[in-house]
Order: sequence, then C-alpha cells, then structure tokens
Amino acid sequence: MEADSILRHYFEAGAWEIATGGESGWNNTTRYVSAEGRRYVLRVYETHQDPDKIRFEHEALLALASGGKLPFAVPAPVRDREGRTFVRLDDGTGRYACLFAYAKGRRPDSTAPAVARAVGEAVGR
Repeated sequence: MEADSILRHYFEAGAWEIATGGESGWNNTTRYVSAEGRRYVLRVYETHQDPDKIRFEHEALLALASGGKLPFAVPAPVRDREGRTFVRLDDGTGRYACLFAYAKGRRPDSTAPAVARAVGEAVGR
C-alpha cells in the first residue's frame, strides 16, 4: 500500500509516522498514523469502489459525530487539504482511501448480548 501517496493529500510531505501493529478492519486495509501531534486511522477501501457509497458513509459519520448524543465515540472522517473526505488511489486499482480521527477504545465483541443491546438502543434513537 502506498500510504505516503495518500497521506500527502492530508499533510506536508513526510510530516507523519505510520505505526506498526494494531488491529485492522475486516473489509479494508487499515494503518495507524501519527501526524501534527494527533493520531489517525488510514483506511483503504478494498471491498467497494463506489464514491457515492463512501460519500454517504462519511456524511452519516460526520452527522453522528457532530450530534454529540451517542454514548460512544464516532470515527469522523478528516478532510484533506482540498476539503475532501476521501481520495482515489493513483495506483490504477480504482480504490479509494480516507483518514479518520483516531477514536480511543477497543473493538466491541459482536457476539456479546450487551453489545447487541447497546447498538440496538443507539440505532433506535
């Protein structure tokens, strides 16, 4: 993955550090990034290449993150230096990538009844 070519859209060249380790996503390539004193999550979409789906996802996440009424952190997409929330990779694959502000926490156990209940309550609001 050409993380450097993606991160140039967000930061001055070389003004970042890509961490090793950490959990990755189920459907996408994920890298953890430090830049300008903050932590981020770099995502490369591997399962779909439809910019309208990505745009919808980002608009929903931004609305949820700005609402401030949820009992958990929402990963908000970060705008690049041109104001976009995602960029197309220049490697000819047609894939897209984006950067999220890092939300501290851990991945919930999707098989735990308490997690299912909490998600259901949040979605039902």
